[in-house]
Amino acid sequence: MYFINFIKKTISLDDKLYTFRILVEFYLLMKITCFLTDKCILFFILNIILFYAPLEKNFPHFIFKCRVSIDQIIEGIAVLIICLIPKYEEEKKEKKIE
Repeated sequence: MYFINFIKKTISLDDKLYTFRILVEFYLLMKITCFLTDKCILFFILNIILFYAPLEKNFPHFIFKCRVSIDQIIEGIAVLIICLIPKYEEEKKEKKIE
């Protein structure tokens, strides 16, 4: 059910920033997985799992901070692009009363 709601929210374009952010994240994930092999990605994930306790001891909330910083970078780029795209506005016709 969560997956269906996620797809509907992404495709509906009600929140353009959310849709753009999800599409950019998927695009980056596809590019990273094409560049790196599956073994390399699995090796990286296993290293994080094995060394999570020392990382957490020396750098509290390490993974959470990394994820949040990546999300903030993606959202900042998305907002910048959305701000640079001009919105269509209809010209208002003023009627003069004589």
